[in-house]
Amino acid sequence: MDFLKKISIILILLSFIGCAKQSSNSNQNQGNAANSRGYNPQKKQFKSGTKNAFSNKERTSASAPKTARQIRKEERMKQKPQYTDPMYFGHKKPPKKRPRGKQKYCKVCQMRH
Repeated sequence: MDFLKKISIILILLSFIGCAKQSSNSNQNQGNAANSRGYNPQKKQFKSGTKNAFSNKERTSASAPKTARQIRKEERMKQKPQYTDPMYFGHKKPPKKRPRGKQKYCKVCQMRH
């Protein structure tokens, strides 16, 4: 019988301690909630219509056949020396030819020159 009394007293003390901790936590949470209520920035809302319009524009431009003007422009671009001359190696300007010991690795053409 004495053993049951001790256990019941311990359980009662533990329940009081638990209630005290919960009340202190709730007080802190209320303080944080009050701070967050004071400064509450709203997120910007974007119009969904602009996104759809952009994707529709991409789809139509990709599927539309090229005009004669666009084809002529591409042909003129291909006549430039950076596309026709093998000395350019895909560069806009021809790369410098350095001596053997001073050559650098090129990220554009994956060669040393």
